[in-house]
Amino acid sequence: MKTLVWSLVLLINFAVAWAFVPSVFEGDIPAQSRAIGIAIGLLFIAICGLLIAARIYRLPSWGRLGMKLLCSAVPLSWLLGSLDHGMISGLEFLSLIFAAFLGWASWRAFLLFAPRPNPSINTDAAR
Repeated sequence: MKTLVWSLVLLINFAVAWAFVPSVFEGDIPAQSRAIGIAIGLLFIAICGLLIAARIYRLPSWGRLGMKLLCSAVPLSWLLGSLDHGMISGLEFLSLIFAAFLGWASWRAFLLFAPRPNPSINTDAAR
């Protein structure tokens, strides 16, 4: 069941990252919109990378803090993108709630496979 939840969250994150690809490669897009598309796409790709690293138990030492920051950056970046014209409409607010839920779900899926202490390291020998 944990793997099913993890794979669903990973699939949704990949789909959201893939959704920003057209904003990067189309010709009539302003440079600011292109940069925002690249930043948000890379944000979701980084979340996917850390989810995969947690699943195969190859998480770096900064991985837990990095994932927490990335997951909290999802709704913040979505909010900043929605404020480009000064106010948030109802549909944008709904998408903001979806982005906040996606950030929370990514964090919870990450915690399903939290890094375990390595039993082969003898901590008593260091004393």
